[in-house]
Amino acid sequence: MYNKLKKTRMKKLILTLIVFSVLFISACTPEGSLNLEKVSEADVDKVIRCEKPYIRHASACCLDQNDNKICDKDELENKEQKENYDVFEDPNVESIEVKYKEIKDAFLGNENAPITLTIYSDFQAPFYRKWYDDTFPMIKSEYVDKGKVKLGFQHFPLTSIHPMALKSAEASECAREQGKFWEIHNKMLDEQNKFGQGTVPFTNDDLKKWASEIGLDSNKFDSCLDSGKYGATIRQQFEAGNILGVSGTPTFFVTNLKGDLKIVGGAQPYEVFEQAINKLL
Repeated sequence: MYNKLKKTRMKKLILTLIVFSVLFISACTPEGSLNLEKVSEADVDKVIRCEKPYIRHASACCLDQNDNKICDKDELENKEQKENYDVFEDPNVESIEVKYKEIKDAFLGNENAPITLTIYSDFQAPFYRKWYDDTFPMIKSEYVDKGKVKLGFQHFPLTSIHPMALKSAEASECAREQGKFWEIHNKMLDEQNKFGQGTVPFTNDDLKKWASEIGLDSNKFDSCLDSGKYGATIRQQFEAGNILGVSGTPTFFVTNLKGDLKIVGGAQPYEVFEQAINKLL
C-alpha cells in the first residue's frame, strides 16, 4: 500500500513539473508557441486516462477504460501541418508522429515584453469583472501599453457556479478566429456590468448579439459557437489550471524571462500587481 501511494505521488509530481515547465516556455515565446519537450509516456508509468487528458502533457498516448493504449497516429499531409506536431520515440512502441492539442494564450501587448501576466479566469466571474473595472485599466496604461508587460489569458471555467462560463469561453475562442479575442473579452464584461454586481445570467443569443455588435462575421461566429468545437480544448485548460494549483477566479501568474514567478489570487488592487511586477523587472 505504501509503495502504491508513493508511486501515485511521484506520478502527480512528474505531471506538475512537466506542465509548469511548459507554462514557462509558453510565457517566454512569441504568441505562446510551445516547443514541447519529448517525454515518453513511460515517464508517468502510463497512468494518463483518455477520459481525463492533461493539457500540455507530452505523453502521446493514453489508456482507455479497459487499459488499452490509444495513440494519436494522424497522418501528416505537408510540412506546414508538421509545425503543429511533435515526434517522440518510445522503446516500447513504434515511433509515431503526434498531434498535440496545443493551447496558446491569447496575448495582449508586446510579445517580447520582459514580464508576462497570465490570467486564469472565466467571463462570468464577478470578481474578475471587479479586477477588470478597478485594476486592469492601470495595468494596461502603465505596463502593457509601454511594452513592459504582456497579458495572457487561460480559461478556467467554474461551471458549477457560473453556468455560462464554458460557453462564453468558447465565444472568446470563436472571436479569436476573427482576430477579436480581447474585443469580445471586454464586451462580455462590459455588458454584464450594466446589471451590477454578482453573477449575471445571459444566454447564447446574448453572446451572438454582442459578437455582432463588435463587428464579427455573424454567420461564422454563430456557426462556431453552436458547434462547440472549442469545448474540449477549454476543459483541458481547466485541467492545466488545476494541476498548477488554481482554485478560484481570477488567479494571476506573473513571470519574467528568468523564470521567476509570483502568484496573485483574487481581484487585488493595482498596487499589489505593481509591487509584484516591479520586483520581477
